[in-house]
Amino acid sequence: MRSSWIEVVTLALLAPALAGCGSVTRPSLDRASEVREWKAPEGVVRVELLVDGGVVRVGQSSELRASFEIELPAADRQRLDEVEFVPSISTSGTARLAVITPDGSTPSVLVDLQVPPWVEVSIRSNSADVIARGIGSPLTVDSQSGRIDASFRGGSAELQTISGRIRMFGAFANADVRSQGGDIDIVLPGPASALSRLRVENDHGDVRLHGHSQSFDTLRFGTDSGSLRPMVPGDWLAAERSDVRGSKIFFATGAHVGSSAPLVVESRTGDLDLLIDSNLLADDPLLSDLARSR
Repeated sequence: MRSSWIEVVTLALLAPALAGCGSVTRPSLDRASEVREWKAPEGVVRVELLVDGGVVRVGQSSELRASFEIELPAADRQRLDEVEFVPSISTSGTARLAVITPDGSTPSVLVDLQVPPWVEVSIRSNSADVIARGIGSPLTVDSQSGRIDASFRGGSAELQTISGRIRMFGAFANADVRSQGGDIDIVLPGPASALSRLRVENDHGDVRLHGHSQSFDTLRFGTDSGSLRPMVPGDWLAAERSDVRGSKIFFATGAHVGSSAPLVVESRTGDLDLLIDSNLLADDPLLSDLARSR
């Protein structure tokens, strides 16, 4: 997957999109850093970002722009001249952004990406953390071990990690959230939101879901071998059955007025905590922090 990106951005060295870039070098005693700035031309409707390590911050703005701060040990200061920030823009309006070195490696960078709500965002990373705030755009993040921490204001999400932790909250409309081993923490949108679909899958990590029964019509949840802790009203659980894997699957009917697809939350070996219509939020530091951030 990464090799195809490297080929794309390397061929783009001669692209006219480079005209929108600038750079500023920031010297220090033990570190050498340089900031590359980029402002998108008109017609861009999708951004694809490739990063290795570091931090990616995504925010909402009226214009599409990005800054890349590349930092190296002072002893490697000369390598800053070898690092290329290479954008390319397709005829379909997709901007592909990456920071690479001549040997094809991707250095750790601090990325600040600002996007309008009509621009789709796709981020692929190895170990970089992705922090998104107030997103109204469709957001896709595919990470190996990096942490994903995202809040939404009407956007949709597809978040996936191998071992990184995922936290998600805000007014998202639909979302797919998957992890093989990282914990997943989600606060559902409020009762007045337009939540239409949510699917959460985790192989070995724990899952915690907090929300209000008025946010959904039906919730399907279960775990193969992990502990199931549904903190819900006593008469809230509706039906129970076993599927072909032998895991217990529960269905619950919410109080949402309208129609939406069932919310699905599944964990194989990890624990599954549900806090629905629960007053335990104030006693949970993580969930309390998430709820205040919505």
